[in-house]
Amino acid sequence: VTAPSHLKPLSLSYLALSVHLKHYNTTPHLKQTTRLHQRLSLSSIFLQIHTTRKLFLSLSLLFSLSLSLLFCLLTTVSFTTTQTTTTNKGLFHARPPKIGLLHKTPIFFFFFRSVMKSFCALLLALTLLLTVALTSVQAANVVCATDCDYVMTVSSNIDNDDLNLPAGSVICLDASVEYTNAVVFNNFKAPDNNPFVITNCDGRARITTSSHSITFNQCENFHLTGTGWDAEEYGILTSGGSFCVHVWEGSTKCEIDHLESEDNNGHACFAIKSDPSTGYNRNNFVMENVFIHHNYMHEIATEGIYLGYKSYEDGDNAHEIHHVRVYANILHNMGWDG
Repeated sequence: VTAPSHLKPLSLSYLALSVHLKHYNTTPHLKQTTRLHQRLSLSSIFLQIHTTRKLFLSLSLLFSLSLSLLFCLLTTVSFTTTQTTTTNKGLFHARPPKIGLLHKTPIFFFFFRSVMKSFCALLLALTLLLTVALTSVQAANVVCATDCDYVMTVSSNIDNDDLNLPAGSVICLDASVEYTNAVVFNNFKAPDNNPFVITNCDGRARITTSSHSITFNQCENFHLTGTGWDAEEYGILTSGGSFCVHVWEGSTKCEIDHLESEDNNGHACFAIKSDPSTGYNRNNFVMENVFIHHNYMHEIATEGIYLGYKSYEDGDNAHEIHHVRVYANILHNMGWDG
């Protein structure tokens, strides 16, 4: 965005947002942003299904039962009503049954009615069983032993140049492990259509440290999500530390959701930027496709989300950030601004 010189620095954000929204659906390279967001939003879909499941199934049950009862009523009534005729005086009386199947004898009436009643009863039973089965379905839980490609058994600094995990791998934080040091990811790079997923397994994962809780260095296309366990809305908890989540040193294209962060000491909670001092600047790096949503931050020392370098216009030549969505986060008791 090229802004008039008389605009104040704070106005640049609003202008950039306005231009971004105006051209969101027309800029060609934003197509991959949309695909990334759709792909990474599977966890959000699970939560939406889980929260609306009871209402949906209740309506489905009512609709199915209504159709079944209506079908039974129409079929049984139409084949059990005796044929009538009108006398010269205008009174109704039953016509004597005729002999033969084609003339709908009483035997055929009783046989067909019994079959239809049995069929309707079976249909109603299947509807009830299906509804009970569906209401018992829960959003998928991530099990450490079976659903993870790599489980972090201790707080550690892992480098995919050494691990060689393929793109799309699921990396898990084990709820049974006490992570007391920083969890650091280095060189996890994936194509746009197959990101790395970092999530919790077997319950709620907790990271309690005096350092940065979770850090990403030179990572691209990754999804940090706390949706690994259905019973926990925020399946990853960071407590203490300086930065709760640090997206750093050339990292880009990420989604961060359903984390709870509390009681950090001295820095912002989410720091998503690469300082020019690390070698990433406006001439060689653009951070893009950043989605931050459905996180809960409270009792934070300074800012809630520190998105971008502290100054865009000074001589540091800080990098740009393109295509950002920040929404549905809860921030409570921030030391400074949100």
